[in-house]
Amino acid sequence: MLPPMALLRRGLGTVALPLGGASEVDVAIMGAGPAGSALAALLSCNPLTRSLRVALLDMCPPAALSSEPPPRPDPHVAALSPGSTELLRLVGAWRALGPAAAPVCDVQVWGCGGLGHVRCTAASAGSAAAACVLETRLLVAALHQQLRAATAGRAAGLQLLLPTMPEGVELPAYSPQAQLEGGPLARLLLEGGRTLQARLVVGADGPFGDLVRRWSQIRALRPRPGSQPEAVELAAAVATASPLQTAFHRFLPTGQLALLPARSGAAVQWTCPPQMASQLAALSPQELARAMNDALTAPPHPPASAPLCSLLGGLLEGSHSSRFVEPPAVMNVVAGPAMRTLSQTHAGKAQSRRYVRPRVALIGSAAHAAPAGLNLGLADAQALAAAISRAVEEGHDIGSAALLEERYGRPRRRANDAALAASESLSRLLQPQAGPLSLLGGLGLNLANSLPAAKQTLLRLAMHGI
Repeated sequence: MLPPMALLRRGLGTVALPLGGASEVDVAIMGAGPAGSALAALLSCNPLTRSLRVALLDMCPPAALSSEPPPRPDPHVAALSPGSTELLRLVGAWRALGPAAAPVCDVQVWGCGGLGHVRCTAASAGSAAAACVLETRLLVAALHQQLRAATAGRAAGLQLLLPTMPEGVELPAYSPQAQLEGGPLARLLLEGGRTLQARLVVGADGPFGDLVRRWSQIRALRPRPGSQPEAVELAAAVATASPLQTAFHRFLPTGQLALLPARSGAAVQWTCPPQMASQLAALSPQELARAMNDALTAPPHPPASAPLCSLLGGLLEGSHSSRFVEPPAVMNVVAGPAMRTLSQTHAGKAQSRRYVRPRVALIGSAAHAAPAGLNLGLADAQALAAAISRAVEEGHDIGSAALLEERYGRPRRRANDAALAASESLSRLLQPQAGPLSLLGGLGLNLANSLPAAKQTLLRLAMHGI
């Protein structure tokens, strides 16, 4: 008989899991979006973890990837950081994604105060592209294609339980033994009375990741008072008056608007309050295009050569590649708009925030939800895969909360906290200010625009969130 377990509540009642007929895996990944699928792919391609029994669960069937990208673009895109692109190369998914990715050669960020901006070229940073913009559904489909190939090949321990529906979970009660050794195995109750025991349950993307966080009793922290607790991203594929290789990011009082290169020509990501997003979504394609142009081009704009430079004797005079460039006009909306809620939460308790507990780890949107969070989620997956690999190599229990906290939870929480805080600071810096604060903010942006290291840090935050 199994030791006592912590029964967790779901819906209107408590689920008691059956004792018999359970199958067993080493890692059960809940959520087959970018982070969860990337973790499964990383574990299946690493010689140290390839023999682990890994199950990937989601309510949706595997995404299919056709030989040619679909003719109608998907509105939802992601600007992949070089680190994310390298991860996709590592697991073999980039071969199918490369032709559909749009490189970003230049990045420009500005607010609506009109006194400063930051602009950088990838060439000045010593790379061919600052980022690659890719439709999210193609990214997930390419990862699922790699996972299907792995299940048919040498990674015989990989199971794709897609679709399936979990109905409950049993996790070890907190105890010194569970904290150090993991304790009894976690048990997932699936539809049809099936039971899955796991040494480690990973909450990843979407509703399944949220379920794991709730079942684990790891509460989500809301933003600090004064910040926007909830926003909506309105996404659309658009056509522009001229070809686009620059990513334009404008910070507005209501949120951020990004005009990005994309496979279809260009894509818009507009973050704003829910009511405003609903009003924008109700517009005709032509009216929505005009609204996008108004938000991108409404004065004031920074001058091409900042007048603040003269205050310091030209010290801040930027190169030609650093000067402000007007974004091209949006001519029409090709696909969309599509809306999704961005709840800026961070997993953990007020006094002891964490991404792990015995037999549980959170990655991706289960651990944090923020603009540009896809890159953070892929970095989570890579860090957790490395922690699991090291535990296997050293013969440790991969479900040990102490091990997971030391090698995954603490370092990733620190990195994500820093990225989210810096992104919030950038947003505040680019918001309209009054009087002397406006002058100081513009001077700070112009100073950053003249310093390569500061410029690249600001632009990386705007593009990738990391």
